[in-house]
Amino acid sequence: ATIEDARATMVEGISGVLAIAPPGTFATEAWRPSVMGGTLHWKSGARARCFGADKAAKGRGPACNRFWIDDPAAFGPHGQEVLEQLLFGFRERAPDGSPPRGVISSTPIDSDILRWILSGADGKRRSRMVFSRSITDDNRGNVSEEWLNETLAEFAGTELEQQERFGRLDVVVANAGALRI
Repeated sequence: ATIEDARATMVEGISGVLAIAPPGTFATEAWRPSVMGGTLHWKSGARARCFGADKAAKGRGPACNRFWIDDPAAFGPHGQEVLEQLLFGFRERAPDGSPPRGVISSTPIDSDILRWILSGADGKRRSRMVFSRSITDDNRGNVSEEWLNETLAEFAGTELEQQERFGRLDVVVANAGALRI
């Protein structure tokens, strides 16, 4: 996933930050591309720096107190390195004194990085992670009824429906047990 992917989906996409924020939330030129990736500017003075997963070390340098990662399974072979580097920069308290917090949104696609992320949810790593799941139907008000009725019907009863619609993934890992989400 590149910076262009992040901008197109997370910033400017139909459910991106710019689309869902209340009017007047962002500065006039909210999105500012840069050599580092890009920055999103709020009227309050808050900033969000955006990075692509194609350059793992870019996320390490800037210290932060919040993050949002979308679709880590698309990060490619260096996905875990991308997240590890981000976690090194994820060290500041927010202005209100609250500890760092992050969100990872993903369809449960079997991948090394998703397995690594989920291993934190059962205490295998010291990083504290909380896991929650939602289903496509929870988002029914934001997607086309035609898509729900036609596209999802195409995959009814398949593993792909379990993954995409119900957020389920069952994978048996040799010598490591099962991953069930």
